[in-house]
Amino acid sequence: MSALNSKLISRNIDDFIHHSISGPNKNFIVGLDIGKLKCGTAVSDESLRVAIPIQIVSTILLSGYLDNLSKSLGHFGLVIGCPINLMNEFGRSAYYICEIVDKISETINSNNIPIWFHDERYSTINSKSMLKASLKYNLVDDLCAMSILQEFLDTYRF
Repeated sequence: MSALNSKLISRNIDDFIHHSISGPNKNFIVGLDIGKLKCGTAVSDESLRVAIPIQIVSTILLSGYLDNLSKSLGHFGLVIGCPINLMNEFGRSAYYICEIVDKISETINSNNIPIWFHDERYSTINSKSMLKASLKYNLVDDLCAMSILQEFLDTYRF
């Protein structure tokens, strides 16, 4: 089954929130900035207010990484940055991200990880602005994931 047709892909924010943070354990939301070679990852704090960069993972190892993350964090929601173009349509990069989500859908489905695609069209620009101050250019992917997740947390205050 295509991940884009999966019942775990939330069509509205209320469903995503309900399926992400309705468990009895600590609640977390994980953010991903998926690239062709690398994937930046970030996680929210337990209060769902602050995004914290975790690490950069090889995109081909993403499925195993999410499986291990599910074992260590327990249940979490997954916010995936998806670059919508200026005409509010999916472009080539967005379709690539959907292909990656299809490839990791077995892991996502087996761990019941709800997914929210978040518009990330400005996350790289925002992250590079943050980096200019710190001059740590090797962290761009982490900071992009953090930027995507933080924007999500700020938009949908819990």
